Amino acid sequence: MNNSLVAAVRAAATPSESSSLGVTQNAAQAVAMVTQSNHDAAVAAARSEGRADGERAGASAERARVAAILDHDSAKGRETLARHFAFKTEMKAEDAQAALAAAPKETKETETGLLAEMSKINQPALGAGGGKGGSDLSDVEKGAMEAKRVLGIA
Repeated sequence: MNNSLVAAVRAAATPSESSSLGVTQNAAQAVAMVTQSNHDAAVAAARSEGRADGERAGASAERARVAAILDHDSAKGRETLARHFAFKTEMKAEDAQAALAAAPKETKETETGLLAEMSKINQPALGAGGGKGGSDLSDVEKGAMEAKRVLGIA
């Protein structure tokens, strides 16, 4: 802060006489010593300092929130969801932890979805001769499959 501004504020706070008239005179002197440019500079400095303090506090709080989500026991096995909550939402850490605890654990991608369902079904081995060879189905079974396909029965 500007030294002349500090001196003016101190002069206003310290009466030169014990009467209220002395306080009023000191206050008038302090106001006279503070120019508009000094005032504007002091306000700008205070705003800048406050903004910097707020940004530091906000960044620190956000780092703590992210760590609380990612490092919580309920995030184990649910890392993708935990990262989503930590970085893509503004969810409170406690709410994210509760949601993670309620969510099922992740599985390998190869164990779920269409690939998993297809692996459960016996697939015919098709050969290079237009479907000849490699099929373990009898002609009757092939006919039954074709009839089901035509009729729309799975």
